[in-house]
Amino acid sequence: MSLFDKLQPIAQTRSSLAAIGIDPFSVVLEEIISANEARINGRHTILAGTNNYLGLTFDEECIRASCEAVQKQGTGTTGSRMANGTFASHMALEEDLARFYNCQSAIVFSTGYLANLGILTGLAGPGDVILLDADGHASLYDGCRMSGAEVIRF
Repeated sequence: MSLFDKLQPIAQTRSSLAAIGIDPFSVVLEEIISANEARINGRHTILAGTNNYLGLTFDEECIRASCEAVQKQGTGTTGSRMANGTFASHMALEEDLARFYNCQSAIVFSTGYLANLGILTGLAGPGDVILLDADGHASLYDGCRMSGAEVIRF
């Protein structure tokens, strides 16, 4: 099967949506109202996919601390820790987390996706079996595939 054949059903779905004026790839949040609300096309809209699990997006202490960190350290290393190094504040955070959870060490990933890749490829391997929820995030499937473990979906 060619790549174009494989993607044809997705292209048809997108065309069907476009025919009725829906383009999920061009949603513009005109105004952020809160951590889970925005104005889209002039309408107050609930944001259900923000991944703001702890509700800290608009927490005053988090905003203040992030502004202070950006002023002192810029917006980031502009690359991976392997290529560009680790900030001392990253090490301090990992040490604090390890102490809090009474662990020998901890590691902080820049995204949940990368955390799943790193953890799954490190913990599982050929000969292991992983039971995985069929509705699990793509990062879980990618990490499992990269680990070489057998995946059983349920």
